[in-house]
Amino acid sequence: MPQSRTQLLNPGNSPLIIATAVAGILNLFPDTAPIGVAGSIFVLSWQNEQVGKFKKRVETRLNEIENHLNLNSVNSPEFIELLIQAIEAAARTVSEQKHQALANALVASMVEPTSKFSGKSTIIRIINQISEEEIIVLKTLFDIEDDRTKDNNTDRIVLKEIKEKLQWTEEEDVLVVCQSLLQLGLSKDITSSTSRAISFLSRQ
Repeated sequence: MPQSRTQLLNPGNSPLIIATAVAGILNLFPDTAPIGVAGSIFVLSWQNEQVGKFKKRVETRLNEIENHLNLNSVNSPEFIELLIQAIEAAARTVSEQKHQALANALVASMVEPTSKFSGKSTIIRIINQISEEEIIVLKTLFDIEDDRTKDNNTDRIVLKEIKEKLQWTEEEDVLVVCQSLLQLGLSKDITSSTSRAISFLSRQ
């Protein structure tokens, strides 16, 4: 009996099917950036360059997880919307951190179980809004929390700990970024105690 369309699109099938799907995803990227400034060849060229860099990061991530692709999600209208949103965000920034974060978010929408999570569009929008420094600090916080979870350590994270892990010179710089994350709803609380302790939301 011939396989149904649903069976063919399930992860774990023929490597040829997966490779074809990956190639199809990459072919969805436009030849030119979707956003340009009329009459500015330089800006359009710059945006094309950023989209090209972003595409390479997506390709790298796809090659790392291709056997886990949820191809039903890839074929959905929701994924096309996410792709357009991510490309537009990538075209606006030269930040490698933001390109990587956008690539991670986009690829996460194609694999199990994260492809079934809600809020995928919100994540891409947040990455587009926050700065490179905020991404770096947020990633550092997640790393610290992961380490503490493994060690069953429930102590709150302090600015000095973040500063040392980032190797930043000024603790005040960390505080400014953390306060910005608080305003965006990405941190839970910042206190002004002598230890200047910070309590953050766990990774969602």
